[in-house]
Amino acid sequence: MYVALAVQSHLIYAIAHKKSALHGRRAKWPSKERPHHIGRRMGLFHSRQRSKSCWSIGMRKKELSLPHVYGLLEPGPVVLLATSMKGRNNVMTLSWHTMVEFEPPTVACVLGNGDYTFSILKKTRECVINIPTLELAPQVVACGNASGRGIDKFEQFGLTAKAATTVAAPIIDECYASLECKVVDTRLVNKYGMFMLEVLKAWVDPSNKNPKTLHHRGNGVFMVAGDTIRLPSHMK
Repeated sequence: MYVALAVQSHLIYAIAHKKSALHGRRAKWPSKERPHHIGRRMGLFHSRQRSKSCWSIGMRKKELSLPHVYGLLEPGPVVLLATSMKGRNNVMTLSWHTMVEFEPPTVACVLGNGDYTFSILKKTRECVINIPTLELAPQVVACGNASGRGIDKFEQFGLTAKAATTVAAPIIDECYASLECKVVDTRLVNKYGMFMLEVLKAWVDPSNKNPKTLHHRGNGVFMVAGDTIRLPSHMK
C-alpha cells in the first residue's frame, strides 16, 4: 500500500510538471509534500529514528541478541585440541579458531582461561589440532561437556592417542586430520585468550575424499559439511 502511494505521488508530480511546462514554469512541490518526505513518512527510506528490529518496510530480518552472534560466524570445523603435560594426555572440544597465515600455516585459537587445556597450553606451548568427522559427533560433545582435570578423556570416550613427531601432545587416530602445532605468539592470551599456533606437521587420511566435518551453530546445534563445489578462482 505504501509503495503504491509513493508511486501515485510521483505520478501526481509528473502531471503537475507537464501542466506547468505548458505555462512556461517548473512545477514545485510544497516543502511538506516532496517525494522524499513522503517516502520517509512511509518508512521507505532510512531514518535516524529507525526501530531496533528493522531498517525499512519489507525487511524480513529481525534483531538477534548479541550473545548469539557467534553462531552466525563460527568458522568451523569443530576440532579436538589435544595437549599433554607430565605424561598425561588431555583433549578439549574447540570451535573458536581461524587461519591467519598461509606459510607457515598459522592458526589463532581462543580458549577460556578457566579451561584445563588453557593452563596446559600456556605452560607447554604445544598441541595437536585434530579434526573429527560426523562419526565422532558423540565424542566431540562428550569431550566438550567434561573437564580433563579429574578424568582421562581418551580412555573415558574411546579415543586412541598416537605419538606425534614434533610435539609431546598426541594425535587422535580416529580423526580424519591432525595438525602438530607450537605456540608462537601469546600477546593476546591475557586479554582475549587467543593463542597463535604455527603448524609444524600436518597429517590427513587420504581415503576420506569428502570429510563430513562438524560446524557448531550454538546451543548444541551443529551443521554437517555438505556438497562440495568447484568454481574458477585465482585465490590459493
